[in-house]
Amino acid sequence: MALPGNLKLTTEVDPYFSSSYNNQDPYILGTSAYVRLDARLSLASPEGHWTVDLIGKNLTNRIIVISLPGIDNASSAQKEKPANVAAQIRWRW
Repeated sequence: MALPGNLKLTTEVDPYFSSSYNNQDPYILGTSAYVRLDARLSLASPEGHWTVDLIGKNLTNRIIVISLPGIDNASSAQKEKPANVAAQIRWRW
């Protein structure tokens, strides 16, 4: 999308879907189906020297439990990060 001053606006939406599943560890409960949504909004200069990005991760704020192999075949569980938003500036020489 072209903007005044020939700035370029780009949008991106990335949905991630997982069906329900059981973890291999009997002490950790299964995970229910979920949709996680990530997105990016970018504004770039006409010649591509700089870009400003607004990045959103897990915008649906789902609690997603993941199982990790631990020491001596023991498993541990942790959850993915909650919804978060970050800004990024990129410069090309």
